[in-house]
This record gives sequence, C-alpha cells and structure tokens, in this order.
Amino acid sequence: MTSATTIPLDAIIKLVESEIPNEYHGAELSKQVGDMLNSAKALTGAALIVGPPGVGKTRQLWACYRSLRIKQAERIAEDGSEEPAEFVRRFRFQKPRMQIINESWDIARNRYGYDWLEDVGKHPGWLAIDDIGSGKAANDWTMQAIYFLANHRRAWKLPTIWTTNLQQDQLASYFTPAIASRLCGGVIINPEGADRRQDDAVSK
Repeated sequence: MTSATTIPLDAIIKLVESEIPNEYHGAELSKQVGDMLNSAKALTGAALIVGPPGVGKTRQLWACYRSLRIKQAERIAEDGSEEPAEFVRRFRFQKPRMQIINESWDIARNRYGYDWLEDVGKHPGWLAIDDIGSGKAANDWTMQAIYFLANHRRAWKLPTIWTTNLQQDQLASYFTPAIASRLCGGVIINPEGADRRQDDAVSK
C-alpha cells in the first residue's frame, strides 16, 4: 500500500461528478450536514432535512454523495494500481456508499414493487429519500413504502436521510403519526435562505 495517490484530486472529482447531475456539480456540505454525516445518532438512525423549496435540501444530498464518493475514490487510488485505467475500473466496480431515491419518481414508478422496496431498504450504506410529501396526497403504496423504509432502517440502525418541505405536524397529517414519529426521531436539520432556483433564474 502506498501512502499517497498519484491520481490527481481534480481527476478524482471529475470522475465522481460524472455520476452526479450537472446542477449539483461542486456541491459542498453545509456545516450542519457535514456534522450530521459524522454523527453517531445519524449513523444509527434517521436524519431529516426540513425546509421550503429551493433552500438546498437536494443539493445537500448530492453534496453528501459527492463527499462520500470522493473519499471512496481516494482510498481506491491509495490502495490500488497507479494506472488511471485500472483506477477507473476499480472505482466503477465499487458501489457508492450512498443511494439517493425520490418519492415522487422512484417510489411512484415502482408501485407495488415489494422486491425493489426490500432491496432499497437493505442498502447497507447511506440511503437518502428526497422530497417526501411533495404531492397532493399519499396513496396506499406510498404510505406502505415510506412506513417500511422508515421502520426498517430505524430498526436495523441503517443510516438514512430524508428531505421534505413539511414540518412534523404536517408529516403526521400527510402520512400518519407513526410515520412522522419515525422520521423525526433522529437528527433534524433546518436549512435557511432564499429559493436558490429563483435566485439562479434572476441572475441569468
């Protein structure tokens, strides 16, 4: 094992960001979210990022993914071949430590896909469920899926991040009090600021 990698950091970042939507390239962890990634409470349960649209909740999920994946890549580079092609092969082979899904897309399109849901629930690394409660109402499948993920991940102490526009009382009304209790029983982060998307639109 070498003590340092010959793969440049900018090459590592470029490779990692090839897996990330363009909008979130360069996403940096806020102090709150960075502390949460290292929190024993978050590592054994749920973290909830709550805030209005546009304050950067999804961006922070991708910042988490980016940070964790860069660390993975650095370890691969330090522990493996110095050849760039071999490094890339090993990087692609190793699964990311975080999986990100979206309620209104991934859960909806896998309706009554219980095998898919079980596989997602068992993900051994970080699991992020983005934008829960963003629709007009939760259907039976969404209720089942969110309850299973919240309950299973909490029971097995698997690190999980949820993002939502809804406060705890609203989560209880939108889903159920039992689901809200599981979602709000860990680290809660409330990012502040203006709507980033509107600011970007104005600046352009």
